Amino acid sequence: MTQISLHLAAAALGAVFAAIAVLLWLRLSDRRRQSRRELMREVEGTIAFLFDGEDLIDATRPAQDLVRHRQPGQTDWEALVALVSVRFPEFRARYDTIGLTGNATLEAQGHRAGRIMLETWDGYTRVTLEAQGTETGRAAVDALTFEAIEDELETLRALGNEAPFPVWKQDSSGVITWANRAFLSLSAQREPGDGVTPSWPPQPVFDVPVRVNGSGPVMARKSLDLPDRDDPAWFEVTTVQRGTGTMHFALDADAAVRAETAQRQFVQTLSKTFAQLTVGIAIFDRDRSLVMFNPALLTLTGLPADFLIARPGLTAVLDRLRQRQMIPEPPDYQSWRDRFAALESAAEDGTYSETWPLSNGRTYRVTGRPHPDGAIAFLFDDISAEMSLTRRFRSQIEIAHGALDEVEDAIAIFSEDRRLLHTNRAYRDLWQKDDDETLNQRRFEDELGAWSDAAAPSAIWADLRRVAVPGARRDTFVGLVHLSDGRRARVRAVPLPAGALLIGFQPQGVELPLSEPSRSTGAAG
Repeated sequence: MTQISLHLAAAALGAVFAAIAVLLWLRLSDRRRQSRRELMREVEGTIAFLFDGEDLIDATRPAQDLVRHRQPGQTDWEALVALVSVRFPEFRARYDTIGLTGNATLEAQGHRAGRIMLETWDGYTRVTLEAQGTETGRAAVDALTFEAIEDELETLRALGNEAPFPVWKQDSSGVITWANRAFLSLSAQREPGDGVTPSWPPQPVFDVPVRVNGSGPVMARKSLDLPDRDDPAWFEVTTVQRGTGTMHFALDADAAVRAETAQRQFVQTLSKTFAQLTVGIAIFDRDRSLVMFNPALLTLTGLPADFLIARPGLTAVLDRLRQRQMIPEPPDYQSWRDRFAALESAAEDGTYSETWPLSNGRTYRVTGRPHPDGAIAFLFDDISAEMSLTRRFRSQIEIAHGALDEVEDAIAIFSEDRRLLHTNRAYRDLWQKDDDETLNQRRFEDELGAWSDAAAPSAIWADLRRVAVPGARRDTFVGLVHLSDGRRARVRAVPLPAGALLIGFQPQGVELPLSEPSRSTGAAG
């Protein structure tokens, strides 16, 4: 029971404190409202504003009239600052520090009269404007508004006159009614006067419309011939309808024209270069539409020019090549689509390169390369002659290998760096070697070790090692060794073109007499 009583007492005490807090808040709020009323009652009939920070809380009728015509999106505070800054340029800075410095009075600067009083109460700031001594109420509002309009007009006039590009206005008959300094300077270059008094109105410099149809601006590129320039001066002229007349703005376009000219010349040079190439080129943009091709593509693929000029897609081009049998035929259409997807993906990565053997007997090498902004380029190179030459060389090599296999001598051929290039059948039979894929991994030293292991010790092996050193004397070496099976073998080392070396073994029966000395004197010594 005691616990319940304690809880009830705590709840009652909390309710009392809450009620006291609400009463205090209401009292303070009521006090602030009374302060607001008192602050504004004192200045009724004058130009006075009451702000909480930059939020307008209240304003007298003349003050409301002063900030009524503000810019779109402009707050009451910013509208007030814009209006009074003509007479009181330090108003914003002093207002921001009013909480630190206390009440302040600002006197108007320049030839204008008046003052602003800044006063704070209960977190509010009252701004009171006092114009010239005879100006009160509506007259003071009109005076401040007129000064703000004058300042804005002066700013706009300075902006127009000091703009570094020509600006001018023409009436409906084409007569110039206003022009800035840059336009007058340009006009003087075109038609110099007496150098003292410029003529008015100045003559039009550009051929521009005197009326614009529609609400939007009209843009046109114009050129002028100036006396101090060998080439024309280029301008981008924008025309805007303004009432019954037109406003015109001319921006320097020399840099843009030079860039466009350089780009056009580069494209022409590129096109001429493409036209001379024997490699077919097809460039597709990021949407995979054909944007550039050269005459060689027509020659190699046989695709009609009107088809390519119509900017077909990559799929359409490959389908047309398939129809003309200018692409390797897959076993089925799905394989063709899969191959196409792989082709595009590989070209984007810059890894696509394939050899296309065609049904007409020709062979193309097709390469895909990525280009900026997602474009890809395909290069078609006719390598039929190269492939034919390769096949002919391969055939000749096979013939040579076959001929060597028919020779009774055991022959091994080493490259300039003494890697084993080829052995014939007699060599493989003599030394029990297989003609496997590791052939070119075997070196002269490896073979020399196998020869010496399968033969009687002899100084011939050291002589062969000296002969095989790259750069050694290019003499034929001849010697005789005894094989482990009791036979003798004549050894020859014959230098070949390009630094290659031929080693030949001619086995002889044990009963045959030696017909040569055991070593030649040409290379051994």
